[in-house]
Amino acid sequence: MREKMQPQRHRDTERMEITERFVSGGAGRIYFRAMAGSGVACARIGLLHGYGDHCGRYEHFYRWMGERGVSSCAFDFRGHGRSEGKRGFVARWEEYLDDLSVFLAQLEMSERAGPPVFLVAHSHGALVAVMAALRELLAPVAGVILTCPYFKSGVPVPWYKAMAAKVGDRCWPSVRVYSGIRAEWLCCDEEMIEDSRRDPLGHHIATPRWYSTMQVAQSEVMRRAGEFKMPMLMVIGKKDRIAVAEVGEEFYARAGSGEKRILVYPEMLHEVLREKERLLVFEEIVGWMKSLIQRRGAEAQRRDLI
Repeated sequence: MREKMQPQRHRDTERMEITERFVSGGAGRIYFRAMAGSGVACARIGLLHGYGDHCGRYEHFYRWMGERGVSSCAFDFRGHGRSEGKRGFVARWEEYLDDLSVFLAQLEMSERAGPPVFLVAHSHGALVAVMAALRELLAPVAGVILTCPYFKSGVPVPWYKAMAAKVGDRCWPSVRVYSGIRAEWLCCDEEMIEDSRRDPLGHHIATPRWYSTMQVAQSEVMRRAGEFKMPMLMVIGKKDRIAVAEVGEEFYARAGSGEKRILVYPEMLHEVLREKERLLVFEEIVGWMKSLIQRRGAEAQRRDLI
């Protein structure tokens, strides 16, 4: 998919400065965007979207954060949204880690360019974030917010599809198969559901290579949960039909993070950032980030006094 775009920067009617550009990635160009309010930011977030998803679906989240002094950056993984690459396909699952490294290398995400950086990683993006942490690729990141992490799929896969995936992984790894995920499984907000149905940039396919390598990644992440040490806020929608909530909770319990917190919303589905009561989640995210920043600042002051 080719889309011409010169680096753009403009302010919208609510004094948000928005930057958009394409950057070079391993499968072609990667779409990158940033949004910041008019004041001095107290924190920065980098959003990692889910599989079949894209960063443009979280405009409301960036804007809400910007109004509260949190700047945001986001990108589309290869094969997603406005980025190039075969839809839903990777030759190696680690290519998603390569995309993340490109994202973190952008000036807006640089450790020296401003306030602390946090990753807000949703679903499959959470799987990528945790794997990156386990492989020590998140040096500039102060903490991670994992929303409905995709550590085990809750979508039933018929035996014949599972068999076809194994054969396809060897013979036709990029063949497109309908994922079967429905818009009404994502959240309970009717406007957001309709937005998902009409979205031309989302995709509803899976490929054998992604499916098989994703399962390997899920197994590694769960096996190595105790090695995960980063500060973590986990947000779970208990009625999630796409990512198994209990497996996310298991990872949380086993994680070696010294600072961690979990929020479980009994009535929410998979996309907690697009749910009816999403503002509750937004408030918790901001509160957790600010609390962590304050504790880190107090610890630094104590060290200076010693």
